[in-house]
Amino acid sequence: AHHYEGRVEVKYKGKWGTVNDHNWSMEAAAVVCRQLGCGVAVGNPQRAKFGPGNGPIWFHYIHCKGPESAITECSYSTVEDHHPKGHSHDNDAGASCSGKCCLAV
Repeated sequence: AHHYEGRVEVKYKGKWGTVNDHNWSMEAAAVVCRQLGCGVAVGNPQRAKFGPGNGPIWFHYIHCKGPESAITECSYSTVEDHHPKGHSHDNDAGASCSGKCCLAV
């Protein structure tokens, strides 16, 4: 609906990949919004609400407590492509943020 929401993707080893929504929480979405400078989290969409990604699924789960400044400061599964292990892009995580956004590349 606006520029401050979308599928969460992480660049690892030069390739963009998605995050599975297993354990995806408002705290995790808040970390993403904060990391991107997009205000506060107003939603933690799941089940590929913004469409399924393609390529690797880098994270099977991410668990954030909330105060982390970057998603990589949260607890997470082994960073590897979980797609060949039976995980589907139908469960890609998203974030909906409240404010002005600037993309981190």
